Amino acid sequence: MATGTTLQDAETATRRTAQSASHGVSFRFNGLPREVRDLIWEATLPPGRVFHVSGSHDIPETRRRPPSVPPTQSFKFYVHHPPPVITRVCGESRAVALRRGFFISSRKDSPGVWFGPERDILYFDRNMRYLFKTREGKPLVSVEGLDRVLNVGVGWRAWFRDVPRLLPGEDMRHHWRAAIDPLFLYAPRLQTINFILPKVRHVGGVTFGREAYGAVNFPCELVPLPETTNLPWDKMPRPGSPGTALLTGGTTYLTTWKAIRREMERSLEVAEGDEEALAEDEWGHVLEGRERDMPRVLGWWLLRVGAPTNYEQQQVREFSS
Repeated sequence: MATGTTLQDAETATRRTAQSASHGVSFRFNGLPREVRDLIWEATLPPGRVFHVSGSHDIPETRRRPPSVPPTQSFKFYVHHPPPVITRVCGESRAVALRRGFFISSRKDSPGVWFGPERDILYFDRNMRYLFKTREGKPLVSVEGLDRVLNVGVGWRAWFRDVPRLLPGEDMRHHWRAAIDPLFLYAPRLQTINFILPKVRHVGGVTFGREAYGAVNFPCELVPLPETTNLPWDKMPRPGSPGTALLTGGTTYLTTWKAIRREMERSLEVAEGDEEALAEDEWGHVLEGRERDMPRVLGWWLLRVGAPTNYEQQQVREFSS
C-alpha cells in the first residue's frame, strides 16, 4: 500500500512538473547579455541580395542649393526587397539593423529600402551607367548612401560600351581604368567590383545582350561565372559604336571571362613609380580607393528567380558557356 501511494504521488508530481514546464516557464531574452542579444538580432538579417537600380530621383529638400554643390539624389529599384523584420520589432533590434545597414531610396511617400553593405550588391546595368558621370574628376551628383556601399555590380554591356576588344599584346589598363575610376569617386569604400552577365539574353539586333522583356521585375540570383565563359567583345579601339560587327552581321570575336578579369585587375594595380601618373590622370587627382586594399573583381551569371522561360516571341536564348 505504501509502495502504491508512493508511485501514485510520483506520477502526480511528474504530471504537475510537466504542466508547469509547458505553462509557466518562459525564455528571458532580456536577461541575456547585450552582446548575445545583438548576435541573435544579427542572425535574423537576410542573406546577400542584389538591388537592381532602375533610376534616380532628386531629393526635394536639396533642390535649393548653391550652384557649386551637386544635386542630391536617391535610387529607385526594379525590385523592392522588404526591410528585415528587426527594423520594426523594438528600439534595440532596429538599432542593430541600423548599425549593420542603412535605408536608401527614402521619400516622404516611401518607407525606403534597407541595404546591408557587407552582404548586398548595388547593381547597375548599361542604362544606369549615366549615374556615374563625372566632370573634371568630380561627381556630377551626390547619391545618398552610395559612399557606404562596399559591393557594386555592373552589367557586362556597360563595360562592353566603354572598353574595346582585348587585342593581343596591347596594354588595355588605361581603357579599363577610365571605365572603373568613376566607381571610386562615387563609392570610395568599394571592396568588390562585380561583373554581371545575364544567363538569358538577346542574341542579335539593337537589343543584343539585353535581358528578356520584363525580366528585370524578378529578383536576381547570382551564380559564379566560370573562367572559360566566352563573351562577345567586338568594339575595336577606334571611333564607332560597340557591337558593330554583331549588328551588321560581321565576325563576332569572343573573349574569355578569365582574360577580361585579368585586365580589370591589372587596371586596379598601382605600378611602381606610377603614383605621380595617377595624380595627373584624366580625373585630376589620386582616388581614395587607390590608397586602400585593391577591390576584388568577381564574375557572376545573373539568373531571374520566377521569370518566365517562354522566349519564342523574342530573340532570346539561355547561355551556358
